[in-house]
Amino acid sequence: MAKTTVHQRIQRARERASMTQGELAVALGAQQPRVSQWETRTKPRPQRVRQIAEVLGVSVAWLATGEGKP
Repeated sequence: MAKTTVHQRIQRARERASMTQGELAVALGAQQPRVSQWETRTKPRPQRVRQIAEVLGVSVAWLATGEGKP
């Protein structure tokens, strides 16, 4: 199985949490277009990865690297 990108893992975790991009943006104090960028082309900063993981209920290690369990 091909390794997923951080972009794909953010989207997957968001969808599993039944959140829209807009809802995730609000929870993070960000704008929806920024969430879209994280899911397609821009890698979030490490601090933001931690925040995203916390909001979505996944491990930071999995979100950042794809290693371990979500």
